[in-house]
Amino acid sequence: MIIKSGLIALLLALMINAAAFAAQVEETDDIDSFLEDEKVEKTYESSGQKAGADKKIPHKIFSLGLGFNFGVFISDDMEDINRHIYNKVVEDDYLSTITFGDAKMYLNMVPRFTINVMPVRYFMIQFLGEVGWGPKVVMSFGSDSQTFHFLRYSPGIVLNGYIPIGETGTYSFFLGGGAFYHFFEFESFEAQGFGGRGQLGFRIDWKTIGLEIFAAYDYARAETGDYDAYIGRKMTLDYSSVLIGLNLYFKII
Repeated sequence: MIIKSGLIALLLALMINAAAFAAQVEETDDIDSFLEDEKVEKTYESSGQKAGADKKIPHKIFSLGLGFNFGVFISDDMEDINRHIYNKVVEDDYLSTITFGDAKMYLNMVPRFTINVMPVRYFMIQFLGEVGWGPKVVMSFGSDSQTFHFLRYSPGIVLNGYIPIGETGTYSFFLGGGAFYHFFEFESFEAQGFGGRGQLGFRIDWKTIGLEIFAAYDYARAETGDYDAYIGRKMTLDYSSVLIGLNLYFKII
């Protein structure tokens, strides 16, 4: 009986130890599975972050650009040029009358070349050279048509700040402004002086090219100091305009 009881106690002890070992193995498997899942999840997150970083547009510090805009003259001082045109057409030949449109100059066109530096991703320093051209053709009855040109030559500097849309940096809004020094020509009149620009727009970036669409206001005005007999006072040349335009950038380094 004593031996039998001892055997039973031994069997019970072995069964308890076996159950405990099985539970420990199962718990270990659960831990290993959990750790493996964590490893997979972290690997997935890491690969996702790497993929996002790979898609981000690379930052280029230096670029060259070309641009063009259409503008509309808005200043009251533009009346000096408009009166000059009208009076010259009518008074030079008193028999002539304007038969098409009027004698007012409305539109101007401005091509530009830019040298651009972006020391950080979302800030640009832009050095510009612009040539503005405001043409006017007046057709009149009893006389040949007459053509007038209002020109400006303008070096300047503009600072732009960019607000990115999304994580890749492909799209962004921008706001900027700067200063110019203008040289004006109209007929025999010349003038020069400082001016300014405020602008806002939208930018699209690719790896080696950038494109901007923008609207702006230009302040560009100077006194000639010369008397104009057609208007009866000293001529003021005012190229102030609202404009829309495009800039195309070629990223170098």
